[in-house]
Amino acid sequence: MKFLFSRFLFDLVVLLFYVNASYAFESCGNNNASRPLWLHFHFLRLLAASGCSKKAIKFRIDNPTAQPVSLTIDDKPYEVAPQAETKITLLAGKHTLDSKLTSKVKFIVYADSRGALINPTLNPYIISNEVYATNTTTAKASCR
Repeated sequence: MKFLFSRFLFDLVVLLFYVNASYAFESCGNNNASRPLWLHFHFLRLLAASGCSKKAIKFRIDNPTAQPVSLTIDDKPYEVAPQAETKITLLAGKHTLDSKLTSKVKFIVYADSRGALINPTLNPYIISNEVYATNTTTAKASCR
């Protein structure tokens, strides 16, 4: 909630700057038609930089054990069956995971992230990536 409030304050400051600059141009005898285009561009650029993305990011909660796992993320309960996974989506911002094994863990989801695997059992994982290519151009494109 604190994250959203600080973003709101930033957007409000940018909006006030935009309004004050607009009135300054009008008070100098300029009308809307002669208002510089850079002012509009600057406002849009600042607004975009404030992180207004509401895109949901996909995550997977994995349970490699033989017992079901219960956890909550942001006070929403999840039950993951043994040897299974549960797909969820989270918005950018601060979140809290709570489970019997991990207790409360705070984490941040960034707007430009690709999601991840949530591991409430704390079991070790081996992640490998093998790229088979016929030339160096194909190999570079495959390793992203």
